[in-house]
Amino acid sequence: MSFTLVMLPPQTGVARAWAARVPAEVPGVRVLAPETIEEAARQIVDAEAAFGTIPPDVLKGAGKLRWLQAPAAAPPAGYYYPALIAHPVVVTNFREIYNDHIGAHIMAFVLAFARGLHYYVPRQLRREWKPEPLDTGIVRASAGSAPLRRGSARNSACGCSASTRAGRRSPRGSPSCTGPTHSRGCCPWPTS
Repeated sequence: MSFTLVMLPPQTGVARAWAARVPAEVPGVRVLAPETIEEAARQIVDAEAAFGTIPPDVLKGAGKLRWLQAPAAAPPAGYYYPALIAHPVVVTNFREIYNDHIGAHIMAFVLAFARGLHYYVPRQLRREWKPEPLDTGIVRASAGSAPLRRGSARNSACGCSASTRAGRRSPRGSPSCTGPTHSRGCCPWPTS
């Protein structure tokens, strides 16, 4: 299967590197990397796919466009506009790229809050010493996508004494477990 992919401007070093690498990795794809919006408007006419932010005037000529890859996991405000929403193109975004980093970041906050860092840092800057009462229990709740919850559960179950509850709502509405806590049998919810 062959198709044309347009890397929409502005071009960066990363976008240019991807434009060179994608055809080597994906047989049959033709990658175009226009430097200007005017070039993009001419090249998008025969393209089935595009990467980046597509302006309304470029979208008007995109009669064959079926797939638009957003340049971010959460595109900025204004990325979706009425003409793009009405267009038959399927818009996708990046997913599950930073899960391990986010899980580690969550655990850093859990441990910082558990030890009262949010109290002690401002006091240290004011040169005050006032210890907080020690709280021996840590409970962490994660909201977000299932891969995020699994990643943070994996990090908190690996040596920390935190109570880990990584769950999701099943289609029937009852919670069910995901992640490492379930495999150890310490999940407080019924599983499905």
